[in-house]
Amino acid sequence: MLWIFVRPRTATLSAMPRVLVGELMDRPDADPKQLAHALAYIRFVNRRLGGTEGLVRHLRDWLPALSSKKTITMLDIGTGSADIPLAAGAWAKAKGLTLRTTGLDFHETTLNLARAHVGTNPDITFLRADALQLGAIFPPRSFDIVHMGMFLHHLTDHDCLKVLRQAHRLTRFGLVWNDLIRSRASKAFLQLLLVGQPLMVRHDASVSIDAGFTLPESFLLARAAGWPAPRFRRGPLHYRFTVSSRIEP
Repeated sequence: MLWIFVRPRTATLSAMPRVLVGELMDRPDADPKQLAHALAYIRFVNRRLGGTEGLVRHLRDWLPALSSKKTITMLDIGTGSADIPLAAGAWAKAKGLTLRTTGLDFHETTLNLARAHVGTNPDITFLRADALQLGAIFPPRSFDIVHMGMFLHHLTDHDCLKVLRQAHRLTRFGLVWNDLIRSRASKAFLQLLLVGQPLMVRHDASVSIDAGFTLPESFLLARAAGWPAPRFRRGPLHYRFTVSSRIEP
C-alpha cells in the first residue's frame, strides 16, 4: 500500500475550517451494541484503507534500529479496539520481535469491547486514563514508541499540543500520529463508504473529517510540540496522513 511523503511548504488556511462536534461513540451512555458496530467499522477502515499500515510502515522503516531490542514497548493513545497494535504485534512477531502495547482509552465501554476483541493476547494491556494527564501517569521515556491513531481530531488545538508534547516526553525512540486529512475530497470519499451504515457511524465519520487536520496544521503542531524533524506521509486515497518523528540517541 502506497504512502506518499509530503513536506508542507506553508501553513495556508484550509478552505474548510476545523470544526469540533461531539461524537456519539464518545458519550458515556453510548449504546454498547451500536458502539461495537462502530468499532468494527473502524477496524475495517484501518485494515483495508491504510490505518494499520500507517503504523506498520514506520515500524518497517525503523526495523534496523529496533531489531536489537527484541522487545519493543508502545503506548497507543486512544486505542479504540486496539486493532492497530494487535496487527502491529503480529507483524513484529513475524520479524522475531515482541511488541508490548499499553492501550490507553478513557471510554469504559470501549475498553471492555477492546478486551473482548484482543482476547488473551499477553502483549496488550489496557489502561483507562485521560490522555491529557499522561505526564502524571508515566515517567519520562517510559516507552520505545508512542502511537496516536484517529484520536487527536477529538481535541482542540490547545489539547492536541498538550498530548503531542507529553507523547514526545514519554518516548525513547519514535512517535507516530495517525489521523484524518480535513478536505472536501476526504469527505466526499467517506460518504461513499457510509452508505447503509447506522447513524452512529455516519455521524461520527462525518464530524471526524470536519475535525481533522491539513498537513500544514499537523506540521505546525508537531513542531510546536518539540518533535524533531517530523516527516509526513499522505495515505492511500489521500484521506489519511501520518506524522512521524525519530528520537535520536
